[in-house]
Amino acid sequence: MHRPSRSSAAVAAAVASLLILPAAPVAAYNADHGDRIVSARPASFTPHVMDGAVTAITQVGNRVIVAGTFTKVSPSATYSNTADDVTRNRIFAFDATTGAIDTAFNPNLGGSANSLATDGTSIWVGGSFGSVGGNTAIKRVVKLSATGAVVGTFRSVPNSGVNEVVYQSGRVYIGGSFTSVVSGGVTSSRRALAALDPTTGATLASVNVPFTGVYDPNNNGGGTTNIKRFDVSPDGSRLAAIGNFATVGGLPRVQLAVLDTSGATATVAAWATDRYDRAHNNCATAFDTFTRDIDFSPGGDYFV
Repeated sequence: MHRPSRSSAAVAAAVASLLILPAAPVAAYNADHGDRIVSARPASFTPHVMDGAVTAITQVGNRVIVAGTFTKVSPSATYSNTADDVTRNRIFAFDATTGAIDTAFNPNLGGSANSLATDGTSIWVGGSFGSVGGNTAIKRVVKLSATGAVVGTFRSVPNSGVNEVVYQSGRVYIGGSFTSVVSGGVTSSRRALAALDPTTGATLASVNVPFTGVYDPNNNGGGTTNIKRFDVSPDGSRLAAIGNFATVGGLPRVQLAVLDTSGATATVAAWATDRYDRAHNNCATAFDTFTRDIDFSPGGDYFV
């Protein structure tokens, strides 16, 4: 499971696909397992989240990492007994074989977590949290070891929330509502999308394509420019993003854009669609964006 399902009332019936160059095989750490069918019966030993919501799940080795807005979890066998609830603020881990809650994994996020990424060893968390383990200098994006310890050599602070974090091809990509990122004391202008060095958190100059504007300026003020979700193809050559925006890199790209990330500098790809602009849809004006999620196929030859 990569992300929870979205309410059908808030989702327009829209699917887009993109053909790109053949991609390398999916790396072993990809937790989506999109090339196989899940079992008919869910596992009966997994823990229970007792409040809030789950927004992201990934796996590192035999640990399953779960993130969201919750503050309490419970062992599978004793979920009806509140005395057995375990405090876990927005992130916890459990054993993939037994379902046992990891008693040592406890980063203690001071606010919601929206996304998880991994390179098979470390974990990056993106969200709107304002502290990690009580440290208010770490916010909105953090790198953790597989045991949940903060990796202090990685420091990057966006000035607003992170909705998505993706690790691919030696880059940590973040997307959200931010307009700048502070890394190593240096502030870099980045509108809704940035790429970070996975070791230091330094903002990479190779990805600097601004997302600007809003889907519908006449819709209750238009909301806030943001990337809601994005994904990077398995070979790292394409990034597809959705959200509330009207232009990308100065080109018209309403709610959906594709970047070419194969070269030394990311650029806006030639592929485009007007399927999501106001002139070509009848979605309710109550939504600042009606695109909700996006993923590349395991082979990287299309996205949905």
